[in-house]
Amino acid sequence: MMTAGQTGLVQDWQQKPMYFTPIASGATVYKNDKATLDASNTASGYIMVKYTGSVGKIKVQVSKSGSETYTYDLNSSGTYEVFPLSEGNGTYQVKVFENIQGTQYSQAFSQSLNVDITDTFGPFLYPNQYVNFNPASAAVQKGAELSAGATDQIGVVTAIYNYVINNLTYDTAKSTVCTVWLSSKCRCGSCTAYGDLL
Repeated sequence: MMTAGQTGLVQDWQQKPMYFTPIASGATVYKNDKATLDASNTASGYIMVKYTGSVGKIKVQVSKSGSETYTYDLNSSGTYEVFPLSEGNGTYQVKVFENIQGTQYSQAFSQSLNVDITDTFGPFLYPNQYVNFNPASAAVQKGAELSAGATDQIGVVTAIYNYVINNLTYDTAKSTVCTVWLSSKCRCGSCTAYGDLL
């Protein structure tokens, strides 16, 4: 049974699987005339960023002190996109860059965040720009179908894991572009596609 504070796509054994929607609640916001960062849900493992400037090609960098730097494309439509805080607790730097020309970018926004994630799985359970899913996604529907007879979380994981290893082929040529929804149709994918489905 779900309790207050739990996050992610979790099965309530008396009901259907639950899906959690990232939100930009506006409780903690940093902005300038080029970008807005909603950091209201860092404890759940994600941030939301939107670009409010006039350049068509934008990048976002999310980095944790002493760890990896992740660079993402950001839409220029003025709508929020979700980015995971996948390196766990610590100090993060979020930067937005505008394209000047070719591969040259200029920093348009920067904000440091102290992050304390309450659920270590949170960054991996919410849909985000890199792994985008919703209740209607084919992979989510297949997961619900496969786990329908499970009696606990281990049963859910086992059913989905067995399906993935018995029905999907690793794309060694990396020639197939498989997203979460496509992987279950083409039955192939890279490490990322496997991870997305699991």
